[in-house]
Amino acid sequence: MSDEEPRLWFESALLPGGWARRVRIVGRHGNIRSVDVDVDPTDGDGHHAIGIPGLANLHSHAFQRAIAGLTERRGPERRPSSPS
Repeated sequence: MSDEEPRLWFESALLPGGWARRVRIVGRHGNIRSVDVDVDPTDGDGHHAIGIPGLANLHSHAFQRAIAGLTERRGPERRPSSPS
């Protein structure tokens, strides 16, 4: 794998200062190295319509293991009906 990550080019992207058009984002080693606005795409750019910031999916279901058995209640027992 190359040190250089693919360049991403967006028709529109939401940046800290608001929406911008024709945006190229270049990364290296998982970090954003540069953001250029009002640029044309080049052959090495991945072309996308819209770019918005996102968060990594960091949620966990570990709490479910911690509370397992603590929140359930046993229902009333059912006794077989006796024959008449």
